[in-house]
Amino acid sequence: MQQPGIAQLVDEVIKIADLHMRTDGYVAPVTMFQTTRNADTGVPENGCLMMPWSEIGNKDQVRFVQERIIDRTRASLVLNVVESWGVKDLNLANGEDMPRPSKHPNRIEMVVIHAESREGETITVFLPILREGDSARLDIENQERANGGIVGRFGGYFRQEPEA
Repeated sequence: MQQPGIAQLVDEVIKIADLHMRTDGYVAPVTMFQTTRNADTGVPENGCLMMPWSEIGNKDQVRFVQERIIDRTRASLVLNVVESWGVKDLNLANGEDMPRPSKHPNRIEMVVIHAESREGETITVFLPILREGDSARLDIENQERANGGIVGRFGGYFRQEPEA
């Protein structure tokens, strides 16, 4: 059986995230790793490992744990799902600092799904959250996709170190 491509995997995760948004009103932050060896024994083994962020602490600690898991399991793919704030069409003057999206008056609440493989394939999807009263859903029709790496704490998992 052929493994699904990264785009197919992201499409399935979008469906699951939307279901959670509609059912629970939020999407819990989680990372999925496609693994190639057992983290405890080091024996080659294909599998999947899920890491909820709820028990880890701050974002720097999350990244630290992610890197340890990637190393121990020789993960071939990392996929993050997280709620976030963003600002659409932000025009900054030359040298102007990026404002914190959570504090910006034109902020957008969204779910971000970012997947990247050891082979260099990456997809990031930005899905606006639509809220009305007690209900919420993802605006799948107005999602934005970016192929290529993202800048920041939760991207660049498989960057090669420059040779000296």
